[in-house]
Formats: sequence, structure tokens, C-alpha cells
Amino acid sequence: MKSVLKFFSLFVLVSLLGSCGGTGTSKGKITITYFARATTDQLAIWEKVIDNFMKENPDIRVKIENVPYQEYWSKLLTMAAAGTTPDVIFMESTRLPAFVEKESLLAFDGLIKNDKDIKLRDFYPMALDISRYKGKIYGLPNDLAIIALYYNKDAFDLAGLPYPGPNWTWKDLVAAGKKLTLDKNKDGQPEQYGITHYSWDIAIYQNGGDVVDNPLNPKRSAFQTARVMEALNFCRDLGFKHKITPPPVQQQYRSVYEMFTTGYAAMTMDGHWMIPNYRKSIKGFRWDCVVLPKGRKKAGLAYGSCFSIPRASKNPEAAWKLIKYLAGYQGQQVLIADGFSVPALKTIADTQLYLAPPPENQRAFLDMIPAGHLKPQTEYLMQMEDIWRSKLDLFWLNKASANEVCREIDEEVNKVLKGVKK
Repeated sequence: MKSVLKFFSLFVLVSLLGSCGGTGTSKGKITITYFARATTDQLAIWEKVIDNFMKENPDIRVKIENVPYQEYWSKLLTMAAAGTTPDVIFMESTRLPAFVEKESLLAFDGLIKNDKDIKLRDFYPMALDISRYKGKIYGLPNDLAIIALYYNKDAFDLAGLPYPGPNWTWKDLVAAGKKLTLDKNKDGQPEQYGITHYSWDIAIYQNGGDVVDNPLNPKRSAFQTARVMEALNFCRDLGFKHKITPPPVQQQYRSVYEMFTTGYAAMTMDGHWMIPNYRKSIKGFRWDCVVLPKGRKKAGLAYGSCFSIPRASKNPEAAWKLIKYLAGYQGQQVLIADGFSVPALKTIADTQLYLAPPPENQRAFLDMIPAGHLKPQTEYLMQMEDIWRSKLDLFWLNKASANEVCREIDEEVNKVLKGVKK
């Protein structure tokens, strides 16, 4: 009986929104809360776009509740448990399944179907994939978190090397890294390394492996395979064999950001979200970015953020109206201006709002979108990531073999996943 009532309630809501084109009207002024996780600089941009929305929608007042990222998720879960959730959440795709499993989010499929303003073809398909769980969409996408290769153009020039190109391979990366690693006084401590690190999960995907049996429906861990262990060994060999990355002990107290911006490493792998920081911090050399080198194939990561509505929202009609604005062209024109993210909206990605330098080659991030690989879509992803992190520590220190750590990872992750699928 409870499930029937739940379905009926959702049907009524969808029908109500659909009957008025998904926008709705309000009698009097409605106040809704947008739960943000912005930095100080980003908050000013959110305030601007929200102000624009309120000017166009004088019947809706939007209150921004901003919480630091590290506190955001725990506070949101606490609020959900207490039934005091905000009206709009800036959801992260990697955390979305956990909220759906707790029946905390409203599915958007009915709203989208009944709303003439929403055209899913306007978004990159991958952006919709990361906003979807078990076949249903639980958010309109804001951005894609895409990783690319950043490089120091001056360092390449001094080494007499051509810049990295779209057809670079792991072999090219290692060869260039060796020439870019400089130990001028021959004391065994290079003043410049070739690259800060290589992301092990991306390496696994590029080598044709995966961390689970099926990212869309993970039932078992998949680390004990030749493709996974080859990829992990490749990443570790960059430091211990090829000596083109800093030792693990240095990476513990010196951030990737610091290594690249100070010229301590000539290349790094990072997301588009670093561009605003690089624009402010890099003064002593020219820099650009390019698509990631490929192993057995071209691959990268695919995740990002979307705007979601809690099921407990008391104003879902106004919340939906705000989300359409934020995820649409008007909102994205403002949100993309800080250079923080790769837009999920194709009409924004192909404009100077996004493509304006630096870096010159911002299209590199767009070119990586088709190669994006989904992280495991499971409510247990955070637990799995904790296991990966802790078990791989000894491996990076060269104190355990790939076979040893992969066996332990499979055992621990399988315990987490056991019984998840009915």
C-alpha cells in the first residue's frame, strides 16, 4: 500500500508540472533554497546567476546556503534524514546513486517528457549518462569533469621537443619525460621532473581494463586481471624504473598543483577545474593542454555535477524552474565564465565563453568527452575508493606487488558489493 501511495504522489507531482509546461506559476512570492558547495570566488558567480534568475522570476526568491565541500555531503545526508532538505542540490555524479538508494531524489524523466523547454539533444550524451542511475535521470547536468594533459611549453622548447600531440602514446610520454627530467648538478635530485604522476584509474581504462565487472551494474571487483596489473605497473614504473615522476614521499607533501605551477614538473594530469588557478598562479612560463596519451586505446574519466531536487522539497515546481534556468543557456553563460568547468551544454561549449584562452587548446577537454569512462555507478563507490586508496599505498612505495594488492582489493570490494544486487 505504501509503494502505491508513493507512486500516486509522484504521479500527481509530475502531472501537475507537466500540465503547465514544467515551469508552473506561483501565487505570491515563494522562497526556495539552493544548497551550494562553492569556493569564495565561485560563490560570487552563483550569486550573480541566481540574481539574474530572480529578476526574470520575481515570484520566486532563492536563498543560497553555501557549505564547504568537505562538509557538504555529510550535512546533506543529515538534513535528508531529518526531512529538512533544501529545494535544489548541486549533486555530484559519483554520489548520486547513494542518494537515490535512500529515496532522497526526485526522478526527472516525467518532468523532462512533459516539458517543451527541455531538449536532451542539447546536452552531451555523456553528461546525461552521469546524471542517470538505473535507467532514470535524477538531475539536469551542469558540467563534465574531464581530465587532460597539461604541459609546460617553455620546458619542451628548452629540451628541443615537439609539443604533445593528439596521437601521443604511453611510449611517447615516457620518452619525452626522460628528456624533460633534469638533474643539472648530478646530485640524484632532479630540479625538474617529466610529469607529476599518471592517474592509475585512467591508465586501467586506457589499457583495456576496468575496476569492476560492469560500471553500470557492478557485481564484482575486477582488479585481478592482466590489463589492470599492467596499468598499475606502468604508473609505478614512471617513478621507480623511468624516474620521470617525483618519489612517492615527495608527492605526500608537495601537491600536484605546486609541482606544475612552480616548474618542478613539466607535465601533469588534471581537470579543467584547475584552469582558474593556473591562470592566476603561472607567471614564469607558457602552458597549454592536450588530450591524454593513449595506451591500448584512448580513454579518460567521465563524471561531473548536476542539479537535483530532493523528494522532500516543499516547492518542487519552483525548484524545477530554477534548475532549468541554471542548466540552460542563460544560466550557463554566467556559470561558465570563470573557466572552472567543461560545459555539459553543447551550445555553450562551442563558444568563446568556454574556448577563450588561456589555455589555447581548451578543445582538448571536449575531444576527451567521447572517450570518457564511467566510474562504477553504485551507492558504495565512496567505500570502494577508500579501499583502493588504502590498499594501493604500499604498492606506490614499491613494497607490495600488483598481484598482492589487486587480490586484497578484490577481496575487500567484493565484500562491499556482496548482496547489493537482488
